[in-house]
Amino acid sequence: MSSPEWEGLPAALRAEADALVLADNWFLATKLLFLTDSDERRMPLARAQQLVAERQRHLGDRIRRRVEPPRTPEVLIAEVEGWPAPPDAFEALWDGDTQGWMLELWAVTRSPRSERCLAVIRRGGDLRLFNGTVPPWPEAAEAAETGAALARHFGVPFHFPHPDGPELFEPRWWDTV
Repeated sequence: MSSPEWEGLPAALRAEADALVLADNWFLATKLLFLTDSDERRMPLARAQQLVAERQRHLGDRIRRRVEPPRTPEVLIAEVEGWPAPPDAFEALWDGDTQGWMLELWAVTRSPRSERCLAVIRRGGDLRLFNGTVPPWPEAAEAAETGAALARHFGVPFHFPHPDGPELFEPRWWDTV
């Protein structure tokens, strides 16, 4: 099923957008439809997002979904043990995008102040909110378990300011010590 607006786009543009959707790169597909090569608007952003969502539904099982890297405590511990110096703390912070809420698990140091994202944990889009299937937030349970295991292993604090659900403005660990 294709919309008249989709069919009205140049064939080469449609083919390139479909190739990006098939590669599970919806962000670049949206950008391709939204902006021309000279960064002029081709269509409104919301419409570009809708067209990409339509293409995702249309292409369905043919999309080559990106496999998430393993993020078990054991895998993350092994990764951090390979670093030159251990972090001063681990923290879990909420973030969101057009697909919904997610938790990011960070390793942080105070001096010099730095951070490194270890994992992004997402267990579904915002449609869950409207269907009444959250809270509880399953990504919060995973982040709490993984973050606590990392903190125990390295003997450092685990900072998770909002385990009960998303918050946009969360205090960072280094602002609490």
